[in-house]
Amino acid sequence: MTSLGALTFCGSTPTVREKPAPGPVQVVKVTPLEKAESAEPKAPVSIASRAELVSAAQTWIEASYYAQGEERQDLLLRSTAALIIAGHAAEAKYILDGIDVAGLPAQYTERKRLLRIQFALVGGQLELAGRYLARYRRLRELDPEFRTQILGLSAQAHILSNEPMQAVSDLIRREQYLTDSMALRKNRIRIWHALGAAKPIEVQIARQSSGSVVLADWLDLSLLFDDFATDPYRLRQTLGDWVQLNPLGGAQTFAREMLRMSGPPANARGAPIIKVALLLPLASRFGAAAQAVHDGFSAMRALDSDPLRPDVAVYDVGEVPELATSYYRLAVEEGANLVIGPLGKQAAMATLSNQRVSNVPTILLGGIRQSSILPPNTYQIDLAPEQEAIQVANRAYVDGQRVAAVLSPDSEWGQRVANAFADQWRSLGGTVTRVQSYNEASNDHSFAIKEMLDLNTSEGRKSSLSVLLNRRLEFRPRRRQDLDIIFLAARPVPGRLLKPQINFYQAHDVPVYSTSDIYSGSRDTVNDADLDRIIFGDMPWLLRNGNRAATLRSTVEAGNPPQSGLERMFALGIDAYLLSRVIPYLNPRTTITLTGVSGDRLVIGESGHIERQLIWARFENGAPSVLDDMEVGYIYEDIQTGLREQSGGAPGTGPIGGTQRP
Repeated sequence: MTSLGALTFCGSTPTVREKPAPGPVQVVKVTPLEKAESAEPKAPVSIASRAELVSAAQTWIEASYYAQGEERQDLLLRSTAALIIAGHAAEAKYILDGIDVAGLPAQYTERKRLLRIQFALVGGQLELAGRYLARYRRLRELDPEFRTQILGLSAQAHILSNEPMQAVSDLIRREQYLTDSMALRKNRIRIWHALGAAKPIEVQIARQSSGSVVLADWLDLSLLFDDFATDPYRLRQTLGDWVQLNPLGGAQTFAREMLRMSGPPANARGAPIIKVALLLPLASRFGAAAQAVHDGFSAMRALDSDPLRPDVAVYDVGEVPELATSYYRLAVEEGANLVIGPLGKQAAMATLSNQRVSNVPTILLGGIRQSSILPPNTYQIDLAPEQEAIQVANRAYVDGQRVAAVLSPDSEWGQRVANAFADQWRSLGGTVTRVQSYNEASNDHSFAIKEMLDLNTSEGRKSSLSVLLNRRLEFRPRRRQDLDIIFLAARPVPGRLLKPQINFYQAHDVPVYSTSDIYSGSRDTVNDADLDRIIFGDMPWLLRNGNRAATLRSTVEAGNPPQSGLERMFALGIDAYLLSRVIPYLNPRTTITLTGVSGDRLVIGESGHIERQLIWARFENGAPSVLDDMEVGYIYEDIQTGLREQSGGAPGTGPIGGTQRP
């Protein structure tokens, strides 16, 4: 990880050095961190606010050089919290270890302990976090604000330890100390995520033994969703009935909000959708993929018990993309008032050029540049690898990485993916040291890897020196040491060769990130053991286990399982159907978020593009292990809340910019 520019940490003693001052430090009224805190927290933390947090930490550390006593330790505590959020773990720990709270009011000791818990959770040190938390679970007398944070951290620790029901209990207890409506809403979302991580049998057992009315309501709501997970129409009806019978409570408030987001509003605009046209290239070289989309769409429609669900007409647009425009026109003339497709970039572009595309709601299933604004009533979703590469860049940058090397196949696909990652990485402020290609057909990628790691330069220096000295030298080439990550664009078979060779050439400790292409979609622990430690993004349809997404998958695939290797196209078909039940009723250019299976969330933006937000996994022992970013996001959010509550309250207060809280 790169250092913090002006911040330098050296030496072995974990203390913060005094710095001689040539003059007074300028202290601003509104700090970068306060600007970051005013935004809606994201999981884990937005890229934009990361630089602001680092800037705030630098400001506070510089100000601490000229402060003493409580003010100095307050500044250092605030800077530590900002660095933890920003992903600079080593620097945060260095400062935290050097903070001296001896003789100061008790709040400083508690703030330091809170940061130690948060640091342990962010770093995956669950045992250590558990020991810290155990002390507070035994205490009855705690300040309400402090108890709120402790219960939130305890819930995070339980989720990360795969104990979701204990997390639910903590969060329900936490709610009694919350007064702000936004804080209550976020806490209820956390309860729901924790319930979603529990297995149905765990929820059923907890319901049978529950002595709490509040907990029973949440468990009933979760079981209701489990019972009707595969039928959105019946779910909506049953949910409405349940809320009417049980009007009061946090679970009921949450259920009413879900009802508002689960279907068309009562005063939905436009005429009902009577006929949907599905435009797919069934008789083409992409026929198998098109059939998988069709099967996913049909499978989800078969589960929809809505008596007013529309009829579907399938149009085979064939091999020639330009003919898609003619089929689109024919579908509209034959009464379709919603069109889904065509599938594929060229066919989607050809259809987009048709001026009549905006006459009916249209969901294109092909890659359209994200920078383009689509016509009214037109939306777009696809599985383009370039968009995934952009999300990989965002993810790695949020993880705190800054210097990347790119390794991609010497093909048109490889070049597109490599360029998408590199362009996004540079736009974020990252550095790309090298973009190196390899031959997918080869079994030996040593030359490409050595070039990427700059080992050939090291070997060249050795050869020159050997000639100069006229003797053979004992020598081990040394790779470049400035790399934070390697972005690997690879499919499973070459990936299984590349990762072990990357490890062999001294880069075993460099994190490797990839797109979903690295994973076949089927568990193969024997062969995929060679992919261990690679981090990649993929869809919940393939990665979620033991929750509602898995329930839906098992139900859908029981009737019509997709062909092996085409599961992602099948999932795209499912989401196309789900979108078809919502999009026609949206106000123009409304931004909303839906739960999907090809993406953890489907964000329908004002431009008309639908972003599939991936979930993240790491290969462990040959199998994908999902990284629970939701809880990491809550850790960051609680740190930001703690900064406000413990270090001066509202923005503009505290030692930088106003009166310090007593």
